[in-house]
Amino acid sequence: MAALVRSATAAQVKAAEALFEQLAAALKGPEGAELVSKTKGLVVFSIDGDSWTLDLRSSPGSVAKGAPGEKPDLTLTISDAEFVRLVMGKLSPQQAFLLRKLKLNGSMGLAMKLQPILDAAAPRAKLKPFCPIHDLAGASCAARSSRGGGEMAAPAADALLEQLRATCAAAGQEHILNDWHDLTPEQQRQLAAEVQGLDFAFIDRALKASLAAADAAAQHAPSPVDDVITLESVDAAQRAAWQRLGLRLIREGRVGVLLLAGGQGTRLGSSLPKVRAAVRRARRPPGRGRGARPALRWPRSRRARHARAAGGRQGCYDIGLPSGKSLFALQAERLLALQRLAAAEAGGGGGSDGVAIPWYIMTSPFTHADTLAHFEAHGFFGLSRAQVTFFQQGTLPCLTHEGRVIMQSPCQVASAPDGNGGLYRALQASGALAAMAAAGLVGVDVYCVDNALARLGDPVFVGACVERAAALGARVLAKAHPGEKVGVFARDAAGRLQVLEYSELPPGLAESTLPGCSSLAYGWSNICMHWFSLPWLQAAAAGLRAAGAYHLARKAIPAKGGGAVGGLKLEMFIFDPFASAERATLLEVERAEQFAPVKNAPGSAAGDSPNTARAAVLAQGARWVVAAGGALAPGCTGVEVPPLLSYAGEGLERLVAGRVVGRPGEAAALLGADGGALAG
Repeated sequence: MAALVRSATAAQVKAAEALFEQLAAALKGPEGAELVSKTKGLVVFSIDGDSWTLDLRSSPGSVAKGAPGEKPDLTLTISDAEFVRLVMGKLSPQQAFLLRKLKLNGSMGLAMKLQPILDAAAPRAKLKPFCPIHDLAGASCAARSSRGGGEMAAPAADALLEQLRATCAAAGQEHILNDWHDLTPEQQRQLAAEVQGLDFAFIDRALKASLAAADAAAQHAPSPVDDVITLESVDAAQRAAWQRLGLRLIREGRVGVLLLAGGQGTRLGSSLPKVRAAVRRARRPPGRGRGARPALRWPRSRRARHARAAGGRQGCYDIGLPSGKSLFALQAERLLALQRLAAAEAGGGGGSDGVAIPWYIMTSPFTHADTLAHFEAHGFFGLSRAQVTFFQQGTLPCLTHEGRVIMQSPCQVASAPDGNGGLYRALQASGALAAMAAAGLVGVDVYCVDNALARLGDPVFVGACVERAAALGARVLAKAHPGEKVGVFARDAAGRLQVLEYSELPPGLAESTLPGCSSLAYGWSNICMHWFSLPWLQAAAAGLRAAGAYHLARKAIPAKGGGAVGGLKLEMFIFDPFASAERATLLEVERAEQFAPVKNAPGSAAGDSPNTARAAVLAQGARWVVAAGGALAPGCTGVEVPPLLSYAGEGLERLVAGRVVGRPGEAAALLGADGGALAG
């Protein structure tokens, strides 16, 4: 067995050597100078006890086996197998870091520049047959190649199984291997990779800490917040001053927008959005038909791509608006409109004049591919690709109430994103946090993808938070009723800000009222629209690095056999570190203008569905048209105002004043760039 392992290790080292040889050749080639100029640093890869030094400080760069004679700018520690996966594109750097397969020591900014170096090592490398994805028990590559690449030597397979059994048994998770002998060799490799990627000790600690934290929270009664800036308390002059400050900061490139788009959207009833409406509307371009004036519309090929590419997760969802636009499209266009507003504030006319708001989008392994494909299919919706940064949050296994890992299939562990609080760890791991600091941002406006009315980057909110020197801020709503499924803001026993999730709020507290009135005591809703100052965000990310307590979400988990079992998802919430903020600003906003969640399946009696979100968007547009001096055609109750025409209702007078929008008898209209409208 020792000889077999040595043989496998030698084979793998040859594979890694081939990759470094390819990189060395690339550095000597025509692209070498450009690669070095983009990197500029001394980098060391520590791989299974061996070191490889990349001197990329000046051209020509070099690659040498062994440690350098001076302190490197960056050291990356990774196993040989995972390094091969990294270079071959089978593992992203973010995933490697989050899964603890990659350790970084040194400059995070330099680490962010290494992707071209990894790419240069991969394309033309001529490797001997090897197993880049979790080579099973170090099985001999030559032995596997002689068997057609599918099976490994029996002694190695037996040794691997014993190793996996010992690992699972020590954690009380023997059931994971129940179907091992029924699996194909490829499925066995997949399951082995799953087991090897699980940190059972961490999972056990996290579950115990989470249960203890839940019990402790139940023993300490919170108190209501009493410092919300209400709508009635802010006059027009103050609001205008905040807006001017927010627009100035945006124009100066000091504000970013951060989108949380890692959720699976399981309550929508399908992993894929409904595309039927988009396909139907693609037959007739917006602005055509029955004498309507030309409206804003996509070219035919782009509309067809939109209909085809509407698959994916929540952000790709078409809620049924006349335009057929997805949530991502609506949000991207709002960003473009905000850039135009910021430029206009400085006398920049109608264009954005170089204003490019950085847009950071957190996905998960479940949404990443769909999200990128959707953006690519639509040319990033008119945004510069350089201003959009995607990064992935981590995942954790789903557990039974007894702490047993749930199997989604005989060879796959059921897992889920680690909650929107995974944001903090993901920002650090991806290098996005370091990029924010390098860009000179003062903070970021944060929101969730499933809000059809999300006013991302709201300059009034940004200005209020910055003027008040808030470490963090939140846009809040008065709770609609005691049973509304939203978290609420409160204070803990020490007076620190916290959010009580609706699933953790006892009915007695949810229904309690303030003394002497009927207002709910815990009545200020958290709608996940936040401002994070960069210093606070950096401190929060560092402070949570060692935190082990998660929230327990009791869910029906899809399990092998096609059914579902009651289980637990371990989630960290984005508001978990809010207690560390010394100064916080809570600003009330209008529900009808800024909050239309898309959480439940179409037509759901529980509300918060595509139907209710669509109605909210159309009702908002109708209000804007009337406020701008327009009128609605008889029977027309809703108008879709494309974000490219107006960010928050401004500038519509020139289009609709004194005009009738829509057609008689048709309920929904799409406003065009010249004021024309097409009923949906």
